[in-house]
Amino acid sequence: ILVKGDNMKFFTEEWFRGGCYNLPGIEQYYESLKSIRGQVGLLAEEPFLFHDAKIKNVIEKGNNKWNNELILKFDSSQCLANISMLVLKNYDILLFSEIKGCWWLAHEIYKHNQLFILNILFIDNKDNIKYFEIEFEKIIEIEH
Repeated sequence: ILVKGDNMKFFTEEWFRGGCYNLPGIEQYYESLKSIRGQVGLLAEEPFLFHDAKIKNVIEKGNNKWNNELILKFDSSQCLANISMLVLKNYDILLFSEIKGCWWLAHEIYKHNQLFILNILFIDNKDNIKYFEIEFEKIIEIEH
């Protein structure tokens, strides 16, 4: 069951501070990603593709939940993804943290009804963990 603002199940602060060990049930999560591959791009491929991407800017466009965009621009020179920007269309931020200047550690993504819920674990330059959760309808990936 998905609850607003409380959907990070595996890649939590406790997981990160505890040494990033595999967690019980993670295989089922990886299996669930197969059903959304092709719908959310690299987000459904591997939770660590964006690891060490640094958020340069977060831009919100539009003010209607069903006609808006959230743009995440980042420096991906230190991560495996060849993406410099994600555009999340028709979004609603469920759990907000100031993430500009933070590094992406890991993420989880789930399908809920006709939407996707993306949970991201970040760390800032003072070693503080930040959670960011967003519900969206469609994603566009912009390569370097």
